[in-house]
Amino acid sequence: MWIRFVATVTACAAMSLQSLAADPPATVNKFKLGVDSDFTMQAGGQSETLKAYSGFEYQWKTEGSTRTLALFTLEVDMKAGNRQLMKTTMSRAGMFGVQAGRKLNIPFEEAPEELQTLLRDTFETPLCKIEVDANGKELKRTILAKPGAKIAIDTGMIANATFFHPPYFADKEQWETESSVSAGQGLATGTVTLKKVAGGREGQTVQATGILHADNVKAEGGGVIKDAKYNLKGALLYDTQRKEWTSGTADVDVTFQLVTGDQTVDAKGTMKLKFEALPDKK
Repeated sequence: MWIRFVATVTACAAMSLQSLAADPPATVNKFKLGVDSDFTMQAGGQSETLKAYSGFEYQWKTEGSTRTLALFTLEVDMKAGNRQLMKTTMSRAGMFGVQAGRKLNIPFEEAPEELQTLLRDTFETPLCKIEVDANGKELKRTILAKPGAKIAIDTGMIANATFFHPPYFADKEQWETESSVSAGQGLATGTVTLKKVAGGREGQTVQATGILHADNVKAEGGGVIKDAKYNLKGALLYDTQRKEWTSGTADVDVTFQLVTGDQTVDAKGTMKLKFEALPDKK
């Protein structure tokens, strides 16, 4: 009986070792994406400038061919002319800053139930998982987000968190990928061309160029975005040892119309994107 028991345990141990060898341990990488926007809005012979910074920290947990996304912080700083519209930071800890001239200092424990649900469901919890092939090309996407994360999902946070993580082909000098970024309560989508260039100190530098489009998309403050065009040019750095994108920038020229009722606002401006992998916290 004891011989059979030992043999069974040994076999199970061998199977476990084989499983560990076949499936490398999960890796967790955190990133930050910041966007500086500068737009001019014109309507009825009048114009106004709209400047904003938005940034968020997020995490991709990789287990085999599965990557799981979680969001950690979100900050927004927006001005119309000389007027401060909002300057806020949100995380699982709460919501802080200034919005519409009103100071916000709302720790999670003191937040109304609706805000608690939003914070709990949006931050530090899985929002989606994607299955990728050996080159990092997305094959399948599954939304894991709970109802409280609806605003983050509807405003394109998943698209923004995948924008600087396109597939990488070690055996190609140039390739194309379908990409998207948030546009109002929808997405601007299009084809981005990626081309390897010299110059990367800690990996392979890849040039990115493309045009993204959005049309008939609801704007966050009301109205509809029409004929939006995002003309982008940037560069990314791929760490061939870690097999991960670690930094990148992109300059985007944007034009669109914002239609509200019978009023049409013509908008044009620029977006400057900066992406970086965050160091591991010891």
